Amino acid sequence: MKENKMLKKCAIFLISLFATIIFAITGLTQNMETLNESLMHKIIRGEKDEVTGLTYPIHFKWVLGIKDGGTILITLRGSEGKEFSICFDHRLETKTDGRIYIGTNHPNAGGELIEINSAYEKRLISLLREIIDSNLNLKQQKDLNKIKTWDDFDINMPLEDYKAAIVLIEIQHYKRVFHNKNS
Repeated sequence: MKENKMLKKCAIFLISLFATIIFAITGLTQNMETLNESLMHKIIRGEKDEVTGLTYPIHFKWVLGIKDGGTILITLRGSEGKEFSICFDHRLETKTDGRIYIGTNHPNAGGELIEINSAYEKRLISLLREIIDSNLNLKQQKDLNKIKTWDDFDINMPLEDYKAAIVLIEIQHYKRVFHNKNS
């Protein structure tokens, strides 16, 4: 009996240690409390995301805004080092303002325009939300909903949180514009 309890405690400790090592190796700053069980299972099993083909854990490598009207460039990186590019188009005088392109760092460079309300769009937004949820807790996300201008943005947050916050704000804008939702 005592040996079984000791083995269970060791197993729990080793799982926690393993998860901590994964985060340390990949340079993530996620708070394990904010990871949902489903995402944690994907990380432990080393699953590949069906949309990007990247292996979990997946994080934001780059999140940049450019002065072409405000296009947001996102590069995701999986645990195996492969990358996947996404951008939200905000070029001046574009016919696809706010729309999502994949496979490119900028709409002018090609890539694929994602159809609104497609299964692909839903899965891509879901993946971005998973990454955001692994960086920002619920209170931080609610506080970001109150931001009206970039001047209200807290530039002192950790870099991974900052990247997640920018993507969260862009997703909220996308949903308001294309899905008439405020979440």
